[in-house]
Amino acid sequence: VEQNKVEQIKEWKNKLDFSTGIIFEETTSRTYPYNTLASTILGFTNSDNSGAYGIEYSWNSFLSGTAGKSVSLKDASQSEIANSEKSYIAAENGYDLNLTIDVNIQGIIERELATAVDEYECDSGITIAMDPSNGKILAMADYPNFDPNNYQDYDMETLSRNLPIWMTYEPGSTFKIITTAAAVEEGVVNLEKDTFYDSGSVTVSGAKIRCWKSGGHGSQTFLQVFENSCNPGFVEMGFRLGKEKLFSYLDLFGFGDKTGIDLSGESTGIIFPLEDVKDLELATTAFGQGVSVTPIQQVTAVSSIVNGGYLLKPYVLNSILDSKTNNIILS
Repeated sequence: VEQNKVEQIKEWKNKLDFSTGIIFEETTSRTYPYNTLASTILGFTNSDNSGAYGIEYSWNSFLSGTAGKSVSLKDASQSEIANSEKSYIAAENGYDLNLTIDVNIQGIIERELATAVDEYECDSGITIAMDPSNGKILAMADYPNFDPNNYQDYDMETLSRNLPIWMTYEPGSTFKIITTAAAVEEGVVNLEKDTFYDSGSVTVSGAKIRCWKSGGHGSQTFLQVFENSCNPGFVEMGFRLGKEKLFSYLDLFGFGDKTGIDLSGESTGIIFPLEDVKDLELATTAFGQGVSVTPIQQVTAVSSIVNGGYLLKPYVLNSILDSKTNNIILS
């Protein structure tokens, strides 16, 4: 019970003059003052006060500390022996974890994400904010979320998921950033000088791949192909690269493998094995279809383009501090 209830019961005991049958014993528990904020990152603790998911689970041994205990002499019936000595061994606090999460950014993206999911009647939504210069995750959210203070009110599917790191999806046009970066790096296109004519579709191995714009964009530079998100133009870009080059860049950008983020449950995504890549697979991969990535993979890959070519390992644990001295023991 909460402390105010304890004081109320003590007051009743004094007024009504009863002393047996009610014992007060202090215990510890982990609580979440921000309720649903960052719940899918933090996870929750179960009825035994042990971490079940998220940070709570991954770093439970650091957070838990050592339980206290009361020691007394008892007879065979487990009753305490009168006038025997009792001792109490105090609990020792665990360590404090300092995360990279910015509570203000986290609050903003959770609010806006919930609004967008409700407005567009989506099943769920995901947002990640990462500092591309160092890999720090400033915010990470998926909606719907849960309140870890009352985890028993939610189904296990909601509690156990961290969609930003394990859900896979077809990236579509957001993948064109990767294809463009590879094409420019390999020098197979000059974005401003090379031109491409978009008639509205291109046929590859008998399959017609259409541009989103009916009738196509006509003559474009490859910079305009990028600006217009023109699928046939990206098919051409993919063929200029060739499957070996394009798929080697997918590997360099970290697709098909875990990013190594310090959270449990990360997925690898799915990339075509090179030996299975024919013309059609090459064409669709170039504009982001037929491949499967995780949100954290996509954010990490795009961050490497933003920061000048460094593929960083994303992370949420900034440091571990001794709860007594506040000295950093790991950073």
